[in-house]
Amino acid sequence: MKKTSKIAAISLFSIAGLGLAGYLIYHRIAKLAGDNIGIKTLRVQEASLTKLKMSVYINFKNVTDMKIVLSKQEYEFFLNGVFLYSMKSDVEQVIYPKSISVLEANVDIDPKFVFQKIANSTADRLSLITNLGSQRLKLVTKLWIKFPFFSIPLTIPSEGTISEWKG
Repeated sequence: MKKTSKIAAISLFSIAGLGLAGYLIYHRIAKLAGDNIGIKTLRVQEASLTKLKMSVYINFKNVTDMKIVLSKQEYEFFLNGVFLYSMKSDVEQVIYPKSISVLEANVDIDPKFVFQKIANSTADRLSLITNLGSQRLKLVTKLWIKFPFFSIPLTIPSEGTISEWKG
């Protein structure tokens, strides 16, 4: 009976310890969402009828006192609510405590593809070209934060007009 109660006590403390560790990790990760991740600037490098190449710079503000290692990153780009492009990176990136790091996402798409997905008429296509700055760009950032034995996913959407983010 004593051996069983020791095993039960050890099991109970182990479960409680894991629960507390999980809560503390979740609480720290929850601090990262919100205004701590967002588009810093958008730089169009090349724009023509056959190619649109731009770099999106994303500010990642680590407000916690722990070093964060991103094990995986995914970015999904939407223009006026229509999915355009996604990119992934499995390169680990370190974000230091109480600091701001800039993550870069490079986008290289064919404007004809954008027109086919978004613009249903000639007027829509003309509006895209003449009012590019007022178009709504949405970025959904998915980050996997690495811990010793597992990774926790964190999804953060950012949205604004192209002119708001253009640097």
